[in-house]
Amino acid sequence: MLFTLLLVLVFWFLHYQWKRRHLYHHASKIPGSRGWPIVGNLFQFTGDSDETHDKILRYLDACKDISKAWMGPTLVCGIVKPEYLAKCFMSPSTTARLYFDRKVTDFLGQGLLTAPIPVWKRHRKIIHPFFSDKIINRFVEVFGRQSITLGEQLEKYLGQKNVDIFEIVRNCTLDISFETMLGVQLNVQQGESELGRWTDRLLEIMFLRLFNFWYQYDFIFKWTKLHKENQLLLKKYQRYLEEIIGKKGKVVKSEFVVLLDFLLDLSSSGTKITTEEILDEVKTFVIGSFDTTALLSCFTITMLGMHPDVQNRVYEEVLTVLGPERTPDYQDLPSLKYTELVLKETLRLFPPSPCLERLVLDDLPLDGGTVSLNHSVLNCFFRRYNASKGFGGYAGGTPCPSKYRILAGPSTNRHPFTYMPFSAGPMNCIGRKYGIMSTKTIIAILIRKFKFRTEYKTVDDIKLGAKLILRPRDGFKCSFDLR
Repeated sequence: MLFTLLLVLVFWFLHYQWKRRHLYHHASKIPGSRGWPIVGNLFQFTGDSDETHDKILRYLDACKDISKAWMGPTLVCGIVKPEYLAKCFMSPSTTARLYFDRKVTDFLGQGLLTAPIPVWKRHRKIIHPFFSDKIINRFVEVFGRQSITLGEQLEKYLGQKNVDIFEIVRNCTLDISFETMLGVQLNVQQGESELGRWTDRLLEIMFLRLFNFWYQYDFIFKWTKLHKENQLLLKKYQRYLEEIIGKKGKVVKSEFVVLLDFLLDLSSSGTKITTEEILDEVKTFVIGSFDTTALLSCFTITMLGMHPDVQNRVYEEVLTVLGPERTPDYQDLPSLKYTELVLKETLRLFPPSPCLERLVLDDLPLDGGTVSLNHSVLNCFFRRYNASKGFGGYAGGTPCPSKYRILAGPSTNRHPFTYMPFSAGPMNCIGRKYGIMSTKTIIAILIRKFKFRTEYKTVDDIKLGAKLILRPRDGFKCSFDLR
């Protein structure tokens, strides 16, 4: 009996390998380690989230335009060359995602970030009108009001050094997200909320699952303490959002359209979107907006503290456009052109998401090899922006990709896929304008009140780690003086 079982397993393994011969053939042409049998390169990336982050970057540094790694049976290609990225993101064969997203669907459900392609296409079409100028422009009042409260909270830290401002700023963006997405005024800035800490830990667990061999498989992961913690946090998160939504009718409603009402109205009018799908989308947009906006705001404040000349120009522009006291409205924001350049440069160096994945559904020829049927392509944002020669369009001669420099205008020497912090192609970020407008408002309000300083001297001093989003390991070392 044992012999028969072994024989069946051998034949099954040989048949499995034979079916994948096309994949193995093309993979042999792509630079990178072959890995170990069954587990691939997973053991090369084990450790805590910071160690794993460093190991991934070192692995990508060893290869240039394209590299490969086997995550168990899944082949993942790291793409760096902009010309390759253009093919990957614009090809109709690369509009799906697989490897990363199967680890986050428990958290986000099947919202736009994680939904299968048929669901994604339907939801994208349904949600797109919500992010029109007419609707988003009315959010600027919320951005401004919450930013003023943020300034009052930061006053409590005057005179202190090395203040990690992330939690403080994130409380502001949490209030913004819940008011614009759910129509609920949480007033987190006046109290406390565990939502941010829950998010941090859930993202860290997801990151560890991606690169730890034992956590790759659900039947093993379910027996770990990490799984129990993950499930407990998910239940708390779900209960929290359901309670907030349940209380919505008791709270004074905003005068503008919010995402939850927008989706509920569509559902009641006959549009095919279920209550569960609505909850998944609300969860996706709330989480996707408050964490990323907080990070962009904090990194921008840090960069302004590091570069007083840039800070002075932003301050002068804000005074010219808004004066010393007026809160911005939507008509003011396009006039803050230099401020927007500062945000874009910050995004180049510190994109909130360090990587983005696409699943190749058919053969995709690249100069470095063919990315073959049914395996994923990993685009590493952070490594590309800091290593690419595509940023040689700066004035001043030799390019220095990790130097903070503000472009006076678009560089004709730069490939368009060298810079894509909001992704590109059909699956680009639908909320990119919302993120830029809210961050621009936060910076405009704060810079009139404070002079920013930081203990960091250069961009390279900021050691980054990843929990699916980039964060400085030592926090945002900021301090403030009243103007």
